[in-house]
Amino acid sequence: MHALLDPARADGFTETAPVRQRVPDFAALLRSDEDETMSALLRRSESTGRPLGDSGFLNRVAAMLGRDPKPGKRGPKVKDERLSALSP
Repeated sequence: MHALLDPARADGFTETAPVRQRVPDFAALLRSDEDETMSALLRRSESTGRPLGDSGFLNRVAAMLGRDPKPGKRGPKVKDERLSALSP
């Protein structure tokens, strides 16, 4: 195998160890069929700009961002009745 194509050899630009730990046979992953459900979820997440993950991951993202990354309730905001009573 050519040295530049050896995934175990560091090239000084990328760190491949984390990927190799998660997916030991990356070539087999690339040869496998597409997971259409996961692809649809990824496309939706890309189009909305929101992170994709389980609730634990989204909670960690919320803590890091200081705001909830999950979409809020759609539609107009409900006015607080206490504040409307003070308005003229």
